[in-house]
Amino acid sequence: MRRRLDLAMTLVGRPRIIFLDEPTTGLDPRSRHTMWQIIRNLVAGGDTIFLTTQHLEEADQLADSIAVLDLGKFVAQGTSTGTPEGCADLAQTWASSFRSRIRDIERRLVLH
Repeated sequence: MRRRLDLAMTLVGRPRIIFLDEPTTGLDPRSRHTMWQIIRNLVAGGDTIFLTTQHLEEADQLADSIAVLDLGKFVAQGTSTGTPEGCADLAQTWASSFRSRIRDIERRLVLH
């Protein structure tokens, strides 16, 4: 209910650019899909939406383009395929970046 209220308050002024920070966090599956449909309708109506999410499936379902950030830096960018497997390459790129960062930290710990 709180998420829907947040979205309703955001839309009152009919903004053309909307920032949604993890809009489906805490929603049950039915409400989550309802939120997805609302977002799709807004985009179909010409609105631009910046969406943050930790769920790659959600990003792939809703976004035209996807960027993965790690510590404030882009580690992967791509386009949506609309399939559950669509973000696999982005996830692999992120995982590779994460493993590389862990190795760097381990090296620094050994040196000190």
